[in-house]
Amino acid sequence: MAILKLPNPEIEKGNKINAKFIRFNYPEQQEFPPRRSELLYDAEAFFHHAGHLYIFTKNRTNPFTGETLIYTVPDKKGNYEAKLIGKINLCDDWDTCRVTSAAISPDGKTIVLLSYGKLWVITNFSMDALPKGSIKEIDLGIRTQLESVCFTNNKTLLLSDEVREGTGGNLYSYTLSDLIKK
Repeated sequence: MAILKLPNPEIEKGNKINAKFIRFNYPEQQEFPPRRSELLYDAEAFFHHAGHLYIFTKNRTNPFTGETLIYTVPDKKGNYEAKLIGKINLCDDWDTCRVTSAAISPDGKTIVLLSYGKLWVITNFSMDALPKGSIKEIDLGIRTQLESVCFTNNKTLLLSDEVREGTGGNLYSYTLSDLIKK
């Protein structure tokens, strides 16, 4: 696996940008590809915080377990063995429980995970023990292919979905309530 780290285009001038490769492997993955019952190592969701990348795996197991693994790697160019910092079980529905994106608020106090129709809000956590934080589920009431989430401030999110089967291609705004933040 690799994540490409790009310089800020507002600072890096010119028409050529040099990417830094952050390569990593999951030490728990023993088979390539893994058996259907162990398809836990796909990753679409991660965020950057305090010199590290936090990666949330997208569960594709069959039968579906709802489990998401959380790994961390340094944010610097190199080859790493990802460090497993925990597992969380979000829910058991294949259609709405596969994590597609993750973000952390500017103040570092709230993490959100996105799936095809749901958000999970994690608060009261430490970075080395994320699964021990408070996790609240929000059903967004839509079932499009939501693929991206980011914070615009500590309470407001932008979400986007892909075009699929004639729907999607939208940008949504969602405000976390004060009730969720506590």
